[in-house]
Amino acid sequence: MRSKQKRTPARDQSPSGFNPALERLCKSVAGLSAALVDPEGETVDYAGCLDPFEIKVAAAEWSLIVRTLGGSRVLDWENTSEMCFRGKHRSFAVVLLSQGYALVVEMPTYSLCLSRRAVIQAVHEITTEAGLDLPETWKAMRERWTHVAVMADRRLRRPEAIWRAQEWQSVSILGRYRRDQLGRAESGYRVRIADGKETTLVREPLNHWYAEEWSDSDAQI
Repeated sequence: MRSKQKRTPARDQSPSGFNPALERLCKSVAGLSAALVDPEGETVDYAGCLDPFEIKVAAAEWSLIVRTLGGSRVLDWENTSEMCFRGKHRSFAVVLLSQGYALVVEMPTYSLCLSRRAVIQAVHEITTEAGLDLPETWKAMRERWTHVAVMADRRLRRPEAIWRAQEWQSVSILGRYRRDQLGRAESGYRVRIADGKETTLVREPLNHWYAEEWSDSDAQI
């Protein structure tokens, strides 16, 4: 008996410069889709395994909700940077950008927690590509993370090498972060790379690794 493989529906528009960041965000958080929506509710670009029409309808609906909440006097809207909603069949996360733009991420049921590092990377990449100002709430975090490829010991899961400058470079562990300094099921290390650069590496659930203050585009996956 052959297993059925789920195919990604054909795109209805050409990928833009935002697509790599959206693809990376979708993969990093195990999302069904990720869309960049403009202030009028139009989808600028998207990524994911859902039908493009379904992605765009959801993005437009959440854009309308964002505009409605933005006019509310009850909520502390100026300090809101991210909203999460759990539904019966799907969950959604909405990340607010400047000038009315937003990221809408559709998740499976009960999969509501987004990786903070994945979102930080996506916000920085998309605002840079769009020429938008970084929202004050994201500036205040003072964090920059990049999804990187890491080779780790299979038993201890300690990092042994990182993909940098189009090659695997070995790393030396300088120290390990305490559990109370990290999130659930995370592990963190201060490392020195073979070329002399030092950075912090954090392993998140699903074996996703992030490097802090990382500018080497060759390391992104």
